[in-house]
Amino acid sequence: MPTGTAAYSIQSRLGPNSNQGVESESRESSRLLRAAPPSIQSSLTTQADDTSKSTSDTPRTRSRPFLPMPPLTSHPATPTPAEQNTFPFPAPHSFPPFFTLQPNAQTLLSQLQKWSALIQAYCRHHRLYRLSLVDALDSPLFHNKQIRKRLSLVDARRIVDWMCGAQGGRRAEWVGGEAGGKSVAWIWCRKA
Repeated sequence: MPTGTAAYSIQSRLGPNSNQGVESESRESSRLLRAAPPSIQSSLTTQADDTSKSTSDTPRTRSRPFLPMPPLTSHPATPTPAEQNTFPFPAPHSFPPFFTLQPNAQTLLSQLQKWSALIQAYCRHHRLYRLSLVDALDSPLFHNKQIRKRLSLVDARRIVDWMCGAQGGRRAEWVGGEAGGKSVAWIWCRKA
């Protein structure tokens, strides 16, 4: 609290009823505390007591219970440009053996299915319908910089070949057919 003439000038500006706002605010806090369920009341008064104990070296002009803040929303109302460009990669994308096609038939089938789903989701997210394998090799789709692993061009062609076949659900098609060099493919994305 200010002392001397500063205190006098503040009091004279505020007037004799300057404590009414503090008193009404304190009454409102007390009313809210009484309206809370008993389990919350005890935690609020305990938190208020803890707060007053921790600030005992500074004078307090008023005491009111500690009221919890409402939960914050998990997503902002408008996403930032960085959030719009992010793609949530699945867990296998961070697993180093995922970037090398496996020799076991069952494991390979599972791996091809996961790659197919990942390619479709990535293309759907970024609204890509035509995928150039040579250009995509440096993209986050085929290159995970965190674990320093990259899918080879031969393996990427094999995955897209599998996606073009009946076993892969015909989710891709080579531009120019088989004679087109197998470097660019149309990706047919399924709805999520």
